[in-house]
Amino acid sequence: MKYEVEEVWFPLSEDILSWDKDFHELMLNDHIRMVAYEQAIKEIVKPGMKVLDIGTGTGILALWALEAGAEKVYGVEVNNKIISKAISRIKQAGYSERYEVFNMLSYELELPEKVDVIISEILGNLADNEDMTPILKDARKRFLKKEGKILPLSVD
Repeated sequence: MKYEVEEVWFPLSEDILSWDKDFHELMLNDHIRMVAYEQAIKEIVKPGMKVLDIGTGTGILALWALEAGAEKVYGVEVNNKIISKAISRIKQAGYSERYEVFNMLSYELELPEKVDVIISEILGNLADNEDMTPILKDARKRFLKKEGKILPLSVD
């Protein structure tokens, strides 16, 4: 399936499990988005931190957190078709021992520890059409350390 740049995705991600590699390639090729995420992650994540990547997808955000020195990155992804791409990306970069991925909704996730940073790209092109508000509210409550940070910090 080919996606158009201006295509509006279904509200609340009703069709999320049908998103394929073309969908992910569209996002990966959005230069402004990718540069902004990489810079933000590399500013916030410090060596030794624990990170949760909600909607890890192809693993690119997790990779940048690991490159910034994260001691551990937990990735959670509901779409099992894309997880192998994330695992491969992280393994190829030499960080597989510091990356653990879960194929489930974040609501079902249990982690062995609280994290310093939660990163996500579950925005969609309407800011909250992937239902990020309740997802991140739950994640903040259950997984984030008191002094932790969430990226993105805001959506304009």
